[in-house]
Amino acid sequence: MNLRKRVFAVIEWIVAIILLSICVYYYIFSFGSFSAIGAYRSSERTMHYGPSEIKKVIDVKNGKVFFGKYKNWISAAPIEKKFIKWYPGSGGAGCPIKYSDKISHFEQCSSMGTDSYIYTVFGCVNDSSIATVNLQFKKDGKINSMNYKIASDKLFVFCFDKYKSKDKLISLRGLDNKGKIVYEYKYINE
Repeated sequence: MNLRKRVFAVIEWIVAIILLSICVYYYIFSFGSFSAIGAYRSSERTMHYGPSEIKKVIDVKNGKVFFGKYKNWISAAPIEKKFIKWYPGSGGAGCPIKYSDKISHFEQCSSMGTDSYIYTVFGCVNDSSIATVNLQFKKDGKINSMNYKIASDKLFVFCFDKYKSKDKLISLRGLDNKGKIVYEYKYINE
């Protein structure tokens, strides 16, 4: 009988080790990655998109936002760090560039962990006279403004960490070298 108890104890330990191995294997080889760029590339594969040329990486609370271009599409994909691995955040789909618009722009809000949100406004400038993109927004009851100097790739990205529902976008403007407004888009706020 003593031998029977030992055999059952050995079987229990073998089953426990197998279950623990499965859990560790699943965690290490699951969808996440040990690098932020690996999680970004995995995110693109799941959307059947890319691989994008990374134009800018923005550090935010709980992760990073990868701003990239793929053919005639652009994306701003949030990547979230949890414990030791990186995972794709919510949002981050590719958006087609509308070349008929002076500025082709998009906005998205993504959750990044508990009670943390990232709001991203990004796009492509199609009018060669636009040298700077200006974004006006209301944050904590104050009107603020951000500028983005346009480089040769004609892309821009604005990223808000800790975005709150009461914060509002006011307008997106394209300015020429002299500061004259060439393009203006007013956001509808309710």
